[in-house]
Amino acid sequence: IGTKIPDANSGMRIFKKEAIKRYAEGLCGGFSFTTSISLALHSTGCSVKYIPIEYYPRLAKSNVRFVQDTLRSMQLLLQAILKYNPLKAFITLMLVPLLASLASIILAILAWYLGAEFFGLMVLISALNLICSVIVFSLGMLAYAVQAGQK
Repeated sequence: IGTKIPDANSGMRIFKKEAIKRYAEGLCGGFSFTTSISLALHSTGCSVKYIPIEYYPRLAKSNVRFVQDTLRSMQLLLQAILKYNPLKAFITLMLVPLLASLASIILAILAWYLGAEFFGLMVLISALNLICSVIVFSLGMLAYAVQAGQK
């Protein structure tokens, strides 16, 4: 993940059966197969080459349901990140309480400077957010260790 995929939903794929056997358990059937195989290969550092092909406009009505298929693709992306690189997801989640903690510290300093009575509350909120970010990061490290142990 972090690699540009020109057309994640294109059905045109060429690969050896052996190359994807180890991913068979986590692959989706139907519409999402091409997306899930692309994510699995990229997430595990496999070499993937994209070759532009000529194609013609679809004559039949598309079967794509925008909202449902977009949500399903987002779900697949999250599942691939959690399966193949869980630390990336947890570090991203850790940033939310960490940034809230930094904002709380800034507000606490401002409250202290202005002599406001809620200085202590802002310090408490900052500390709780910081603890929360450490817990999320620790869970990410645990998920990474479990994932690395399964290889």
